[in-house]
Amino acid sequence: MSYATVADFRAYLEQIPVGAAKDVQIQAVLDRATQVINTELGFAFGTAAAGTRIVYGDGTDYLIPPHFTAGSVTLVTVPSGYTVPTYIEQDGALVIMRGGRIGMPDWWWDDVDYLMSTGWLSGLPYTVSATFGYTTVPADIVECCLEIAVRIWRGRDAGFSDVVGVEGSGAVGYNGALPAMVKRVLDHYKQTTTGVW
Repeated sequence: MSYATVADFRAYLEQIPVGAAKDVQIQAVLDRATQVINTELGFAFGTAAAGTRIVYGDGTDYLIPPHFTAGSVTLVTVPSGYTVPTYIEQDGALVIMRGGRIGMPDWWWDDVDYLMSTGWLSGLPYTVSATFGYTTVPADIVECCLEIAVRIWRGRDAGFSDVVGVEGSGAVGYNGALPAMVKRVLDHYKQTTTGVW
């Protein structure tokens, strides 16, 4: 399944001739653009699945696993000899509850050593069981797919060279790499989903 539709693509490039044969070509380009995104990220959208991930504590009250479906965390385990603190899910993080309160209590400055020793312990591996990944395709990923597909479509007309024509006294450039906005969006998803830049 591609992340954008033929209709989406036609809305971008209205001058493309209408016809079933062209639609087949457009779909093939959208499929390739989708694969570029999947290859860049190392995962596919719309494929969320239950599983486990190891997340290392950083000494704070916030443990941030890779992207998971809200409400899907079923279990957090730690190595023998350690205890999992009481926590809630909040905005994509597991936040420690202290005395019925979320996160750092009012008295935190009185006993910093105690506080730091009872957060998600720095360097300790926590195994989180949840549904990880994305169940749907976000709108910004649809946009990325379209931008990559347009580059593929136009690039083939230029033989994938860096120049697509001459305008006035200079060449009109064509950049074959990922557009800056696409790169930024994909970097965001890579970091929030896999924890890696």
